[in-house]
Amino acid sequence: MDRIKAELDTLAEKKLPVGVESWHVDPVSDKVVVTVRGTTDATGRDFVAAARSHGSAVTVRTTRNDAPQSAASVAPGSKMNINTSDVNGGYCSVGFGARDQQGRQYLATAGHCIEGLPTLYFNGSQFARGADTRFAHGYNSVDMGVAAITSGNSIATAVGGWRVVADTPVKGSQRAAVGATVCKSGATTKWTCGTISSYNNSVTYTDPGQPRTLVKGLAKSGVCIHKGDSGGAWITNQGQAQGLTSGSSDLDCDGSFGSGASWMHPLDDLLRYYGLTLNTAS
Repeated sequence: MDRIKAELDTLAEKKLPVGVESWHVDPVSDKVVVTVRGTTDATGRDFVAAARSHGSAVTVRTTRNDAPQSAASVAPGSKMNINTSDVNGGYCSVGFGARDQQGRQYLATAGHCIEGLPTLYFNGSQFARGADTRFAHGYNSVDMGVAAITSGNSIATAVGGWRVVADTPVKGSQRAAVGATVCKSGATTKWTCGTISSYNNSVTYTDPGQPRTLVKGLAKSGVCIHKGDSGGAWITNQGQAQGLTSGSSDLDCDGSFGSGASWMHPLDDLLRYYGLTLNTAS
């Protein structure tokens, strides 16, 4: 039985079986027990087929429980996968943690990252679900949204520095002046910096395969960003949280600083609109 279980472990390491909750050796029945939530994904179907190929040595059970969640404190700027626990799937970056008057915890993020209100994953485990977005392709939009943090998880109160700099504790959300230096943490370009050149920009987005979208209320800078950085946290060296990565236009990145236009949605606008209080380190 241990050999079969090890074989399934190796299979899962190559391609995570979406929809398969767990597998273990049951010493009482002397069988390998595989627990499945659903096999709508090909990776899950292939895994179950491989398990069943061992005949009576394997028992496959179904469950209606949600995906298991491991308690995690997720750093702003970390990679978060959208609607899939596959760490190689589509992703955005983690923004800031905030709470409502009842103490419920939320992730402040770019609205386009949670269009359709998806489930969000960190390192293969669910940590949040989309709760509201003001972004929709083809419409007059604001690129802000929030996701409800699932029980046992939290957003850390220090922005990840990706080993480029030390993590930056979040101390507040005072908006930086035009010309001020800000830095961004994101899963694609990691830690990059630049200056704020203007606020309250209206921008036309042209995403491949999508209708044109007018997005209002954005701040403009030259901070280097690329696909996958969306939603990531912007902060000053003094620990003042600034906003969430939205997009870029003809941005040529040269090291930390970019040449061109990048856009972020100011965090103070989001907190005010949703009636949230930023979680801080002090």
